[in-house]
Amino acid sequence: MAKITVWGDFKVNAVERLGLSDSLCQLLGESDVNVVNCEAPIRGVGSPVRKSGPNISQSAESPGWLEEHGFNVVSLANNHTMDYGPDGMEHTRKAFTKAAVIGAGTWEEAYAPAVITTKDGLRVGVLACTHCEFGTLTDEYRRQEKGTAWACSPEFDRAVQWSGGGILTS
Repeated sequence: MAKITVWGDFKVNAVERLGLSDSLCQLLGESDVNVVNCEAPIRGVGSPVRKSGPNISQSAESPGWLEEHGFNVVSLANNHTMDYGPDGMEHTRKAFTKAAVIGAGTWEEAYAPAVITTKDGLRVGVLACTHCEFGTLTDEYRRQEKGTAWACSPEFDRAVQWSGGGILTS
């Protein structure tokens, strides 16, 4: 039977200080799909945008650490992904070389599900979206921009009906 785990926010300044318990490592290893939210862009690219609230970033080693520990679906649909503009977001997306990155990018990328086939042949679709925040792709006129998927967008309803047939439900 397929095992799916959904983890919370990941924002780390120094991955070399991280450690996982044996039980967490076991859970990550047993799961077919490990979904995590990358709560901040990685450092080094882009400039802080003007916004209310803090602009945060994280270690450039975060993507490699997450992939090395078995996270294979990474959401960027959150309120900090665009803190360093489109360049910071794109740099973060591209830093993941093994995991499927969802919930951010161009309009099509942000609203596209990751589809993972588990060891026992089950196809699992995963979507990510966030509340309306700066940088969220909310309306048709924003199709040429980059940003994050919005939970209340009509596009989200269309994304739930995916090309693999059937309807994904949460």
